[in-house]
Amino acid sequence: MAAPQSWLYLKGSYLRCTRHMEVAFMVCAINPSIDPHTDSLELLQLQQRLLWLLYDMGHLERYPMALGNLADLEELEPTPGRPDPLTLYHEGIASARTHYNNEHIYPYMYLAGYHCRNRNVKEALGAWADTATVIQE
Repeated sequence: MAAPQSWLYLKGSYLRCTRHMEVAFMVCAINPSIDPHTDSLELLQLQQRLLWLLYDMGHLERYPMALGNLADLEELEPTPGRPDPLTLYHEGIASARTHYNNEHIYPYMYLAGYHCRNRNVKEALGAWADTATVIQE
């Protein structure tokens, strides 16, 4: 029996999702919040490990927001021997450009947030400008 079809909707376009992409969506949807002020460290670590597993298997290549999520987790707790958050943010942007005709704003917003948190004002403004360009187009 054939598995049901899953689709990602984006700005009038549809993308047929693989089972691996569905798993990546579920991993990204893990909510580590215990309450409005506390996150579960164990759930954050589990999410990070699962995202690295999916990354290593090549299943995040077409999921820019998962790359941004992983970069955010790496910013909180770096994994030795892994790409730094900035590299992952740029991989997410490259994925959006390559696979989605640069129609995703979130990779740029992840990057802008990173630069803002690190007080890189010029870079943050540049990333927000790129976000605005994507919205405009």
